[in-house]
Amino acid sequence: MQSFTIETPIWTDLCNQFGQITLPGLIQLTLRTSEAHEHQYADMRTYMEAHKLGWIITANQMTIHRLPKFSESVRVVTEIADANQFFTFRKFQILDKHENLLVEVITTFSLLHLDTRRIARTPDIFLSWYELPNQRSKYRQLRLPKSLSSVSQTKTYYVQFLDIDGNGHVNNAVYFRWLSNALGLEWFKKYREKRVTISYNKEALLGESVTVNTEMVTKGGEVTTLHAITDYQGELHSMIEVQWEERK
Repeated sequence: MQSFTIETPIWTDLCNQFGQITLPGLIQLTLRTSEAHEHQYADMRTYMEAHKLGWIITANQMTIHRLPKFSESVRVVTEIADANQFFTFRKFQILDKHENLLVEVITTFSLLHLDTRRIARTPDIFLSWYELPNQRSKYRQLRLPKSLSSVSQTKTYYVQFLDIDGNGHVNNAVYFRWLSNALGLEWFKKYREKRVTISYNKEALLGESVTVNTEMVTKGGEVTTLHAITDYQGELHSMIEVQWEERK
């Protein structure tokens, strides 16, 4: 499967009041690109529809060199970097008009049986469609802590109708919206994201309440936040780690 590129301006709905793309906006931009890439392969779409399969994201890693700005034209390049029986690793690069690398993303996808809500094995035919080289980088599923050492603040949200995507659960971008709203305006006036790691452990569904528990760590001048997003019983939906730098 060859790499795929889209060129697009950064639309206002992807940006915050500072005129920069948000974390939810980055997720939406990469997902739009991967979906456009997948639509180039009609046999894959037909197979997934026939077997009632859908893609879900189980993890994301982002390295942010500079956040794209409102109306800026960017190129988003994606390719399948690796795959195994349960995970497909897709690489994204977001570049400006001068080919400067702005954002790097590695997204881990799995297939979900839409009827049983269980993870499905990657079909052998998918691995043949990927046409992965024998010599390639090997990726592993991310490991983040399952709990926080301490909690600096908590914020509770309720899953609303527009939080739900076509797979019947909370869209991946919504987790970053909860995180960002929990930190608030004053935080984002001072800091911007540098590295982001997220693992998704359990689906959040319509009508449920979720709590964003935040731990803030400052070490050697580095500011890191950990966010455990849990259900009303304290079971983990998602863990997010963000490394920050001060705005200049």
